[in-house]
Amino acid sequence: MRRELLAVSRDYPQPADELWPVVADLDGYARHVTGLESTPLISGDGLGAIRECNTTTSQNWSERVSVWEPRRRYEIEVDTATYPTPLRQLFRRFTGIWEIEPVGDGCRVWIRFVPDVRGGWLVWPIVVLGARQSRRDLDFTLQSYADALG
Repeated sequence: MRRELLAVSRDYPQPADELWPVVADLDGYARHVTGLESTPLISGDGLGAIRECNTTTSQNWSERVSVWEPRRRYEIEVDTATYPTPLRQLFRRFTGIWEIEPVGDGCRVWIRFVPDVRGGWLVWPIVVLGARQSRRDLDFTLQSYADALG
């Protein structure tokens, strides 16, 4: 079962061209996320790039950029085989989507998580409960993007 689990957005007074370098900094993503220590690029840049996510609790996994539309959006596919247990047992597939859209003189940034959950509808309520912390983390990320612009 694949459906959107979480979607958060924030409006910024800056135009998308100013915010894109902050949002699309794949190598520096950990600066904007609680719980991640580093997100080094392993290979590539933009479409097809691979990064490793390293947590503050010494867990790690890899991700690949599957969509790259400069100054508009990108998508990351988690290599769920490298996800920490129990996440690898829970998700067949996990996609993160970052999107910037113009709003007046500024822009809106969206972050969406779309998983494919093993166990379908039976497991979905547990996944939704777990997403509560993720929502707080993503709110932090959106604030951190604003802080990075000064």
